[in-house]
Amino acid sequence: MRLLPRLLSSIVLLAALSSLGHAQDPWSVSALSGPRFALQAASVDSQAFFGGGGSTVDVYDSTTETWTIATLSSPRQYLAAATAGNQVLFAGGFWSAAGPSVSNQVDIYDTATDVWSTASLSEPRSALVGASVGSKSLFAGGANVVGAFSVSDVVDIYDSSTGIWSTATLSAPRKQLVATTVGSKVFFAGGLGFGTSNVVDIYDDSTGLWSTASLSQARFDLAATSVGTKAIFAGGRPSTATSTMSSVVDIYDTATDTWTTSTLSEPRGYFTATTVGSEAIFAGGTTDVAGSAVVDIYDSSTDTWSTDTVSEARWGLVSTSVDGKALFAGGLTATGGSAVVDIFERQPMGFRRGDSNDDGLFDLGDAIHTLSALFVPGADPLTCNDAGDANDDGEFDVSDAVYLLASLFIPGAPPVPSPQPACGSDPTDDVLTCDSYGTCP
Repeated sequence: MRLLPRLLSSIVLLAALSSLGHAQDPWSVSALSGPRFALQAASVDSQAFFGGGGSTVDVYDSTTETWTIATLSSPRQYLAAATAGNQVLFAGGFWSAAGPSVSNQVDIYDTATDVWSTASLSEPRSALVGASVGSKSLFAGGANVVGAFSVSDVVDIYDSSTGIWSTATLSAPRKQLVATTVGSKVFFAGGLGFGTSNVVDIYDDSTGLWSTASLSQARFDLAATSVGTKAIFAGGRPSTATSTMSSVVDIYDTATDTWTTSTLSEPRGYFTATTVGSEAIFAGGTTDVAGSAVVDIYDSSTDTWSTDTVSEARWGLVSTSVDGKALFAGGLTATGGSAVVDIFERQPMGFRRGDSNDDGLFDLGDAIHTLSALFVPGADPLTCNDAGDANDDGEFDVSDAVYLLASLFIPGAPPVPSPQPACGSDPTDDVLTCDSYGTCP
């Protein structure tokens, strides 16, 4: 009888090892054409653009996985980037090589015509922030004088559908703020004005109206991104009087109109964030004492945080996402500028739809396992919600068990969608994930 516990233990161990064998490293590394910092990034269609920190624009094509180079009309750092329709815009910044000079220059690249053009902000400024909503690019705040403390409340708005520029104002002037978009709303948060700011200015493109909210902690050089219905504002520096960084994460859910807080795995500022799928990714930065390689990942589908690392500790890096890939580029290291581009891409896990208990079969046991995971307290959750989504509606719920039972036992009922019976990846773009699936290679 002692053989049975040993046999069961061996089965459990083999299952665990099998699951680990299917885990794939989501990271790869590429490089910019040269090291630089204080650049900016944005994406249009399948192309990611990394411009500034000089005059170079490195362009990554996700379809071909190749790099090309373009050039800004003038070199500059601490500029802003945003998109509008099929156009990418690099705005403002300053350049000190020939004497400090703040710029109002806007370089515009049209991906449809492959043509670069220029425009002008309503006033020169650097350390501003860019954001996109609908057909519009917005460039907000910034510093408009080099060598003196002067901050701006101006918002320049470009509408690509009309080619017209207009202006608005923030509720308070500030630089080194961040911005992110959820639906029709753009959030401009934090920054450094006449003191550190906790203000969040909110522009609603559907109404053209502005409103305000507040972060739980005033700070600048924070990072922001959005995932699903949530806008996330993380880290930053709470005061110019100290180098101490913050680990606070403020999260606003537009669906519930509520604010909550969380914490990063370590306090840091001057870092970057972007989103792929259901994951908001916060990478790099500087702590109180050194550069950081830490990556904090928030998964909105599970409401959980995890950590990882980029290949090189650095701060002042930038990021953007394209075709399911998050790219983290450039920045400063302890020895100077960096050309490193860390690329994060989750490889789709193979699975069989409907085989929720991952035993390689499609039978009544899967319906029982699905119902147990949904309704029995303490039951093991599914490690592959995609497999449990039997009707492929992007949700895991009781309708999947009903659909599965009908497919098994009712003549003429619709079959379970692919991948089934062979292993494959999910052909449907949804928020469900598949963390492990041992019976598919």
